[in-house]
Amino acid sequence: MLSEESIVAILVAVLASGSVSSLTTYLLKSLYEKSHGSPRQKALETGVQALLFEKLGKLHREMIDRGGWAPDAEKQMADRIYQAYHDLGGNGVGTALHDDILRAHSRPTKTEE
Repeated sequence: MLSEESIVAILVAVLASGSVSSLTTYLLKSLYEKSHGSPRQKALETGVQALLFEKLGKLHREMIDRGGWAPDAEKQMADRIYQAYHDLGGNGVGTALHDDILRAHSRPTKTEE
């Protein structure tokens, strides 16, 4: 028969190993999510990136509809939107839209007035 001290030692060992295992699992999961982002965080970033791209596209369409010019305030807005979009990993078509808006005249040309 096991002594009371042996039973306590076994219980402590079992509980400690479970705690270490749980703590290790928690720490590994936290490290993974910190480096890769949680699925929820990734979904939020992707959604925000899509909304920013859509707004950039809307500003570009408005510029085209107005005859290819963009007021300075819209250029500044396009630049702020693009910086956030780019920081979230967006590029390519969004970069082309941004660059096109920034290159546009700030006022209508004489022939467009």
